[in-house]
Amino acid sequence: MERKPGISFILRARNEEAYLAQSLASLLPLTIPYEVVVILHKCTDMSKAIALTAQAQGQPLRIYEIDQDLSKAGYETLVTPVTYNESLPAFYNACFLMGTYKWLFKWDADFVASPELIDFLNSQLVIGEQTPVRYLIQCHMSDTLI
Repeated sequence: MERKPGISFILRARNEEAYLAQSLASLLPLTIPYEVVVILHKCTDMSKAIALTAQAQGQPLRIYEIDQDLSKAGYETLVTPVTYNESLPAFYNACFLMGTYKWLFKWDADFVASPELIDFLNSQLVIGEQTPVRYLIQCHMSDTLI
């Protein structure tokens, strides 16, 4: 599959209504081509409504709902063979195939893009790069959401 230049943010959400709107809004200042692939995993809260609202407001989102069981991070993932559909690595491999852009970025629903990250992605990332490149992006944790 030939991917077009840009970034696919792969976002798995499971009951993330407290953070999802802010996380999605933090990506709005991007000027490069991008999409957010939102995978709603067994959500029972307002996560779907939040994603649909962002999509209706013009944010480039594709929304999928998945109801399969997955191994939990840690020991359960360690003992679940990677070839099983319930394995976390198999799940994420399938999710990454949903992205349509050249760059794939695993994005969590509680991530908030800093102005520095937005600036880097808009001005320094070479989205049309033909050879593999690995970028190291410094980040920090915040105790509060902005």
